[in-house]
Amino acid sequence: MKYRYDFEYVKNYCDTTSISERNNFNDEVGIAIVGHVRHAEEISYFYKGLKNVVFIVDHDADANLVNKLKESGINVIENTRPTNTGFYNVNPQCSSSYAAAKYLKSIGKKYMIRMRSDQIILQLHTFIQNFKFDKLGFLSYINQKTPHPMAHAFDEFNDLISEQYKIDKSTMDLSYCYVMDYCITGPIEDMLVFYNYYEEGAFPAPAEHKLLLNYLANKQMQIKNSYDYIVENFYLILGVMAKIDVDFIMIKQNYTNWSVCLKQDSPEIYSF
Repeated sequence: MKYRYDFEYVKNYCDTTSISERNNFNDEVGIAIVGHVRHAEEISYFYKGLKNVVFIVDHDADANLVNKLKESGINVIENTRPTNTGFYNVNPQCSSSYAAAKYLKSIGKKYMIRMRSDQIILQLHTFIQNFKFDKLGFLSYINQKTPHPMAHAFDEFNDLISEQYKIDKSTMDLSYCYVMDYCITGPIEDMLVFYNYYEEGAFPAPAEHKLLLNYLANKQMQIKNSYDYIVENFYLILGVMAKIDVDFIMIKQNYTNWSVCLKQDSPEIYSF
């Protein structure tokens, strides 16, 4: 595994690995791509011929790029972007991810990998063959070692969850650490709960914190986000990828391989 790749490396992998091999994974798993379409060329090349792939695009996305996605065989679904975006686009993220889960459920899929449109799991079939999908999986756990600049917003949102769901705040065990939502896996039914979120205002706390608490409350689980609690109840994706030599490539970061670089650059922050 390398720290960084490039598009030629990805193309070579696609050209030298048969479609039948790359499609050799559980047919109950669907792949959902959400976000902008500016990487349509790379995404189209990588997913051409792969089964169970849907890309949720904004209704006003560039038509030429959308056509490129369709020509590769990707199922493209238009979604109306919420006018109220919430803090850091949390509402559009949830709207598109929820739409993807609904679509995959409608075609009979039970599990889902939710990807951003600037990411590639290179050995996708190997990952699916070796990963469990019976509960939600998050990319990594983020250890917030220093005072969080959004601490007041965390606290305000915690109060909101306590009030909205009638939860005794003394039973909530929360820090300013949180899970990373760049890629999420799991049962589609759980995805529909996780992404069933819309904020009227704009709480300046990470979306990952807000969506996790909302999920825990809806599932009537303990409102807690310690590392031990997370690994007891969820999966951490990058840990599995690193063990089985699967590359998680960030296109917009010059094809940096997060299966390697996060532990190499910041092991004190990212736990998986």
